[in-house]
Amino acid sequence: MATRVEIAPSVWMPLLTMNAYPNTSSWIAAGGRAVDSALDYGDARQQEIGRAISSSGVPRSELFVTTKVPCCPKGPFGASGWPFLPVANCSKVRNTTADVEYDLQTIGVQYVDLMLLHFTCDRFEDTLGAWRALEAAALSGQARAIGVSNFNRTDIDLLMAAARIPPAVNQAGFAIGSPLNATLGRDWGTIQRCRELGITYEAYAPFGERDATAPTSRVDVLNDPTVKRVAARNNVTTALVGLRWILQHGMAVVTSGANPEYQREDLQVFDFALSSADMAMLDGV
Repeated sequence: MATRVEIAPSVWMPLLTMNAYPNTSSWIAAGGRAVDSALDYGDARQQEIGRAISSSGVPRSELFVTTKVPCCPKGPFGASGWPFLPVANCSKVRNTTADVEYDLQTIGVQYVDLMLLHFTCDRFEDTLGAWRALEAAALSGQARAIGVSNFNRTDIDLLMAAARIPPAVNQAGFAIGSPLNATLGRDWGTIQRCRELGITYEAYAPFGERDATAPTSRVDVLNDPTVKRVAARNNVTTALVGLRWILQHGMAVVTSGANPEYQREDLQVFDFALSSADMAMLDGV
């Protein structure tokens, strides 16, 4: 199985990305080459990525850095179907160009490999305005590729009709046992539409994120009985099954974890394959 996907001309993204705070250095040392962050995650996380890159000894060209900027205004939370906690300083339109520059300065890099619009604004015209800023970042070399996050099928179609540069990636929550939340783009309809448009779908929270305000699975993926049976049959962990299931459905995956042992384990996801029977069992969870 390939370990990278071409998301834009000559831009190859690893199929496995890690939000490894606060141990990005151990992730890179283990062989991980893709890291994920966002302006909304706070300065400490972005600065930690920058320190890990500079101290790793790995050429910058071999590391794939993803970060995100917010789309504002966004709210009221709940009434709009947006289930997450309020984003700070997001009650009015933000200067997305300044946010892009702030991301780069905070990480301490001249460019990122992928810059995402973290979510839609309340109004499409504001979403498009923010997207225009990302297009400018792509044209100026601040981002090698640009994309979106938490966009559903309707959001994607609206943006595609107006975009000068189409999104390369849609990063949205997905896992075994997904509740198929179409509002957040966590449904097969959105996944299929991305495939039709040549947009790479990248799934985050692959283990269910049970304590989140909007879990990505109806079950605890790491402890689900079916997932355990498939893991035992393949002599791997349930975590690897959760990651591999996503990859074999043709998606990329971004996971998170600061434990160096688990980071090394996750990199073994390319060392085995699930059978069609395994996949069918997991699809039924």
